Amino acid sequence: MRLKIIVFPILILLVISCDFRSEHLALWTIGKNKKEFQKVYDHYNKPKDSLKLKAAKFLIENIDNHFYYYETKNEVETDDYFKNINIPIAIDSFDDPNLYWWLNEELVNINISKGIEDGSLSKPKYRLRTDLKNINAEFLIENIDYAFKAWDFPWSRGYSFDVFCKYILPYRYGNEPLESWRKDFYNKFEWIADSLSNSTTALEAASFVNKQFDYILAMPGELAEKNFSLKLSNQMDARMYRDCFDQSGLGVSILRSVGVPAAVVKIPLWGAASYGHETTGIFSLKNEWTTFDFGDSQGPIGERVAKAPKIFIKQFDKMNDFRPVLEDITGKLMNTVDLRVKVNVNETDEIYLCVFGDRKWFPLVKGENLKSEVIFKDVGNNREFMYLAAVKSKSKMKPVSPVFKSDSIGNLTYLEPILTKKNSATLERKNPGLAGGNRRLKLLINGEFSIANHNSFDDKKQLYKIDTILDYRNNIIKVPEQKGKYVRYDFPSSLESNFDGPAEISFYTTNQGKLEKIKGKYFGSPQLSQNHIKIMTDNDVLSYVEVWDQSKELNVETGKYILRKEKKPIWLAMEMDSITTVTHIGICPRNDKNGVYPGMNYELFYWDYAWISLGEKQATSHSISYDGIPENALLWLRNLDEGKEERIFILNEGKQIWY
Repeated sequence: MRLKIIVFPILILLVISCDFRSEHLALWTIGKNKKEFQKVYDHYNKPKDSLKLKAAKFLIENIDNHFYYYETKNEVETDDYFKNINIPIAIDSFDDPNLYWWLNEELVNINISKGIEDGSLSKPKYRLRTDLKNINAEFLIENIDYAFKAWDFPWSRGYSFDVFCKYILPYRYGNEPLESWRKDFYNKFEWIADSLSNSTTALEAASFVNKQFDYILAMPGELAEKNFSLKLSNQMDARMYRDCFDQSGLGVSILRSVGVPAAVVKIPLWGAASYGHETTGIFSLKNEWTTFDFGDSQGPIGERVAKAPKIFIKQFDKMNDFRPVLEDITGKLMNTVDLRVKVNVNETDEIYLCVFGDRKWFPLVKGENLKSEVIFKDVGNNREFMYLAAVKSKSKMKPVSPVFKSDSIGNLTYLEPILTKKNSATLERKNPGLAGGNRRLKLLINGEFSIANHNSFDDKKQLYKIDTILDYRNNIIKVPEQKGKYVRYDFPSSLESNFDGPAEISFYTTNQGKLEKIKGKYFGSPQLSQNHIKIMTDNDVLSYVEVWDQSKELNVETGKYILRKEKKPIWLAMEMDSITTVTHIGICPRNDKNGVYPGMNYELFYWDYAWISLGEKQATSHSISYDGIPENALLWLRNLDEGKEERIFILNEGKQIWY
């Protein structure tokens, strides 16, 4: 009997050993890492660690499709810079924590720019490396051991080994730089178990962890612009992330470190915008998904996510040719419909559901080809999108249906141009306006322009007071002619605690029938820095200032943010070179420059199984007119000179309806 007890485990280990090596033989014969994988196997090759051995097998058998970008020259310098980046403000110094979030982001941008300018931070240079060739045994063993520690938290114990392997065990969320993070994160956050009851669910634990990051994570644009790819430890130390993918990945990693099953949730495109989104997904014991924008105080974002046409998750073990094979979870997050689309294809064709993305049709998901029709299953039905069925042909999408839209129960409306009926239209934009644009325009009302002979403005005369909603562009407004040495713009004395200021302020005189922009020396009220003044006078309509009420003094650069104490007046003034007659003033609200601009070249297209041009034109005003537009057509207005934010639209009684 004793002999049987001894022999039986040995036989089991031999079977495990055989399976482990034979299924992915390449992992055991490739280069130097054969020794590293063998170390992991030997470390767990004992009865008490049989489950950890299976976990090691899961990681190693799925390791060959993962890679990362390694900084070849400045890794230590970059790590040290972001570890010690100094943002000398604390959240309790702010009246509104939202201001802390935005200002923190602004200060990080300033620090990164200064670091590059003074040479203390170098622009990174990266080289691709595969996990297969570069990962070591110590890293894998530490990751496995601490993943099992995390699996022992009260909210984690009910999850199966399969869920553990997929959503807790993986050591990476994407292609982030490889580093040992799990032990550090575990030690930083294991205290939460003492703060929560044993009956806590993973979602409650995730919500609690998420609250620890309310308002303190920044997404400075300089990271992406300068091509920095931060390690997880850098993101944690500097309290920042590069983009929404890294934001979700940081959340996934922290949650995994405390045993919350998590994955990156991907929305390839919103369907009505030229971009998508990635967020953090939490998997419940009920096999349900909940999504968080990690560090966002608003918590779960189910309602917003439910406006997407398709939603997927990324999993460590589902990769092909170094790319994730996405798992469709749309039906687990929202109400969906199946779309049955009429097509004319070969029965072997792979047909994709497409939406319009960054100036092209983008495939979301492959459908079921029934030759005369295709079925796209589980498509989000909470919003009306414009779709296209297409096949891939030489890396491009070849349409096999007209464009179409669906109602909430899956009834389709096909949109085909009627070439025998033509219309005319005057267009003012190539992309919808900024969200909240009308509020921004309203809050400029009561802003006042004045002229004076003394810099105290004791003798000021009003040039113009904004009493109506301005156009969403640079407004040049004729005023009663007045002479003076000084001109000024007074911000409206808004009761709002924060609001957008202008992008541009300007003054004009008329010389021989032509407008001339007046030059001079700018100065302002005590709240304005030289940077604020520059933003409002730099001829760049994309830069703008914001006003925030703030009672406490902050001895830091504030970037574009103007801090208003006790609602004291804010004004921008200019001393002109000499006494001048002012005939016009200029003001541009916060802007996206997606309107039509005089002097720029545009081209209008309509869709008829391809984009067909209705001609190029140069705008002579802030609108552009076209004739010969087919009725019932999907349209696309392009700016041929600059910018890429453009959306498709239809015309309804001459009005642009965006998709």
